[in-house]
Amino acid sequence: MVAEPREHFPYLNEYFGVEISACTGNARRVTLANVLSSQTMREYLHLRVQWSSSERDSYFRALQKPNSASAVYYLYYHGSEDQKKNYDSALKLSIAGLADTRVKSSHLRALWAWDGKAYIVYFRLSDHKWAGLLTDTLTTCSLAIVNQTCLECSTRETRHLPTVPIGVPTVFETSLVINPDARLPTGLETIRAGSRLSEGQISRCLREGDTFDIKDHGRVRVLRTPIDPAGRSIGVFVEFVKTFIPAGRQTVKNFFQKVARRDLLDTFHREYKNDKQDKDQSWFYVLVVSNSRELRAWLPR
Repeated sequence: MVAEPREHFPYLNEYFGVEISACTGNARRVTLANVLSSQTMREYLHLRVQWSSSERDSYFRALQKPNSASAVYYLYYHGSEDQKKNYDSALKLSIAGLADTRVKSSHLRALWAWDGKAYIVYFRLSDHKWAGLLTDTLTTCSLAIVNQTCLECSTRETRHLPTVPIGVPTVFETSLVINPDARLPTGLETIRAGSRLSEGQISRCLREGDTFDIKDHGRVRVLRTPIDPAGRSIGVFVEFVKTFIPAGRQTVKNFFQKVARRDLLDTFHREYKNDKQDKDQSWFYVLVVSNSRELRAWLPR
């Protein structure tokens, strides 16, 4: 990401953040604005920015707007020079505080703050295998925070039984954007012909064992596709399988063809969607479990 604070504005609505529950250890994809307006970031900035209560409230209120990028633009360019300096300082400090949040070695690092004091919390990948999906590249970003939100499943079809606080097993809620040029499960071949399928249609077509190759990561394998009493999908439970070899002979062939053309971006499916860029793409929500053997903690038979 770029260094000048105001140059981060266009990215505020992007799903560059990961929110981890301090209550359960479960996590979900969130926008950069969600991260910057979180309780953790409010605590982080508490003693670091010398601003008035009205300036602070206006800043966080703008970040919480549905179109946060436009709201923050408006706030900046209608504020005084002193206000702009304070907003610049808040944004610059926030990004700096998130700089060390990433997957490194055998842990996922996430920012936690309380009363102005900042901490980096380490989550073991062996307990949270879904973190293997999180990487920072030219097109993806994973800025992780621990927040006070209590994320859990509480429907009749899924239940939540991790050990708390910060327990296992845990689950990561995100979305998967389907690339029609990549290997597809049999039930989704119509997407290759240009058809766009809804989330519900995709869920009904998927079968246990179906896999999706994810660039530079490995693949996700479908475990269960629970449906609520009204026949609606409530997310597809998957596990992350770390591998650098795409599944399937045709995908391997496609992979080397892409290498020859120096074009690797179209070979794989992608974790999390861009609301504007992917508006015409087929995608669906996934719940990535930390351990497939502990799926019973989520899906009672």
